[in-house]
Amino acid sequence: MMREIAAGAPDLPEVFFSDLMTIIATLSAIIDEGRARGVFGDAMPLLVHFMAIGATVIYKTLAPKILAAQGLAGDMGGVPADVSGTIADEIGRLVLKALAAPSGSHREVS
Repeated sequence: MMREIAAGAPDLPEVFFSDLMTIIATLSAIIDEGRARGVFGDAMPLLVHFMAIGATVIYKTLAPKILAAQGLAGDMGGVPADVSGTIADEIGRLVLKALAAPSGSHREVS
């Protein structure tokens, strides 16, 4: 998929765009609800999706190489091999931080 996109996406199937639109519509509804509650600020759903997916795909691709390099270069920050758990939690934390409402406009959600 990344090679396809890097090549300009000439052969992406129609189902890719259909699925992407479903994901973006769902994410848009989540962001809108968060904004209405004062928890999220303005955000473009497509870019939020790219943040999470891009970080996940790049990590999944490079983690084995980073782990191998740790043997040559020493500790590189305790890189786990698996995306689930710690890495998924950190990506989620960073995305939520990016979505946070601007300071002073936040209100608690019950």
